[in-house]
Amino acid sequence: MRNSIWIGLTISVLILACKKDDTNPSNNTNNNPPEATLSSSLFADSGIMPQELGRYHGNASPDLKIETPPSGTVVMVLTMQDVSFNNAWHWTVWNIPVAKTSIAKNEDWAGLNVTVGDCDYGQGYVGPFPPNEHVYKITVYFLKEKLSLAAASYASLPDAMKDKIIAQASLKGRYLP
Repeated sequence: MRNSIWIGLTISVLILACKKDDTNPSNNTNNNPPEATLSSSLFADSGIMPQELGRYHGNASPDLKIETPPSGTVVMVLTMQDVSFNNAWHWTVWNIPVAKTSIAKNEDWAGLNVTVGDCDYGQGYVGPFPPNEHVYKITVYFLKEKLSLAAASYASLPDAMKDKIIAQASLKGRYLP
């Protein structure tokens, strides 16, 4: 009986000694860096996008804040697609410098050495114009090297980014006509 108690106490002490103390930073084995995020002051993630972003109501591109670009990022790519309508492309900009973490509403890309690409509806930003509520996904891709595209064509973008993406962050918005 004494041996059983002794063995039980020994096992309990060993279990407690091996238990991870999550309150002690030196015991934190989760050294993953914080994830990159994308946000806008104009709408929350999955929130309603303001009318001024719509093609027929001002066609203003949204302001964006990019937080915590991952280490190793050389440039970024920005896209906007209508996920409610075959992922139709509404905006493409690539080779954005990693230091450009704040994008103004109606950003003037001149002088930044970026490529403002075309989309399914024209050149540059073309705002939402759905017949009913649609969901739009704005994504920033973090790339480990600059893109070399001969033309400013969104059709070439997915293949050009392949094997260069370190991470991505997205923001969804709902647009009502």
